[in-house]
Amino acid sequence: MLMAIVGFIAIGCSGGGGTTPPPPLDPTLTGLTIAASATTVQVGNTANFAATGTFSDGSTQDLTNQATWTTSNPAIGTVADGTGVFTGSAAGTTDITGTATVNGVAQTSAAVTMTVQAATLTSIAVESTNAAGDFLVLQGSTLGLRATGTFSFGPTQDLTGTVQWGESNPAIGTVAEGTGVFTALTPGVTNVTATDVSSGTVSPQRAVRVTNPLPGLVAIAINAPGTAPPVPGQNIQLALTVGQTVNFTATGNFGGAFNDITSDVRWSSSDPTVGFVRNAGGAFTALKAGQTIINAQALDAPIEAGTKITVTVK
Repeated sequence: MLMAIVGFIAIGCSGGGGTTPPPPLDPTLTGLTIAASATTVQVGNTANFAATGTFSDGSTQDLTNQATWTTSNPAIGTVADGTGVFTGSAAGTTDITGTATVNGVAQTSAAVTMTVQAATLTSIAVESTNAAGDFLVLQGSTLGLRATGTFSFGPTQDLTGTVQWGESNPAIGTVAEGTGVFTALTPGVTNVTATDVSSGTVSPQRAVRVTNPLPGLVAIAINAPGTAPPVPGQNIQLALTVGQTVNFTATGNFGGAFNDITSDVRWSSSDPTVGFVRNAGGAFTALKAGQTIINAQALDAPIEAGTKITVTVK
């Protein structure tokens, strides 16, 4: 009887623990969505993609760095695995998808269409390449011109060799295609333009003035209306107000013969922000308060005005 009771106790003790429940299953990846920080970029620019996974328990997780990315047209743009950075390579559109795998379950997103735009030419500026930066050239000489293009984005570009050059009066001078070199044929003024044929963009006109040679010139005297006769060794003094204009004149001394050479010299202002002189006729415009010194120089000889004009703008 005692043995039976002991056996019952042993059996009861061994079976009282029950069974251990299985560990909970990890949530399963059920979907993947992708989004771009911008769906339109310019060539050479980037956009950031993000990939978000949705799981069976309703949770979400950032899977951007785990996703692999595909593009329908790699020539247009690609997304870097590990970062999700899209880089536009050429103008056009391409569809981007992302794929992520979690615990052996893979999901692929719906496609996002990316548009890559090329830069467009918005304007052309014609500039002079001479040291003075002006459009004054001596008859029989040449003047370098440069065409600079501004685009919808990105840096400016030198278009000198690709634009089509035009002159309003080819008898005055002509511009060589491919180089932008203007050849001065006869004194006068011709308006020069540069045209991008593919886009039809045309630059504003630039007036190129061809001046007369000044053989025999020995001295230059400049003056302005209403100023006192020059004092040897001192500049002529002229007071103006902002916005006021005045026409300077230049007289050439040709060994005792005096001629008006106002349109045949290069005018300069020591501070163009205070006021500047137009080479076509010596017209000065006062821009802001300050002081500037006016000079005139011959183009074909190292001769400048013997007496300068000091302009004080108030």
